[in-house]
Amino acid sequence: MIGRLYNVVIDCPDPSALAGFYSELLGMPLTHKRETGW
Repeated sequence: MIGRLYNVVIDCPDPSALAGFYSELLGMPLTHKRETGW
């Protein structure tokens, strides 16, 4: 049986900063902004 990878999760202490980094790196705009609280 061959395994399949369906999801990849990148955990970080500041997701907004990471999203901003990749947004700048790839030249793409942020499409979602985190709202405060759950």
